[in-house]
Amino acid sequence: MNSIISGKKLTLVNIKSFGVKAITSNQKHIVNLLKEMLTA
Repeated sequence: MNSIISGKKLTLVNIKSFGVKAITSNQKHIVNLLKEMLTA
């Protein structure tokens, strides 16, 4: 049980770190999308 729980925690951390990397690398693209949404 403990190994399964720790495994889930690890995957959550991996997803979070990957999400942060994706956001920082695509920040300009996301900002442009938000601007388009706001002006539309």
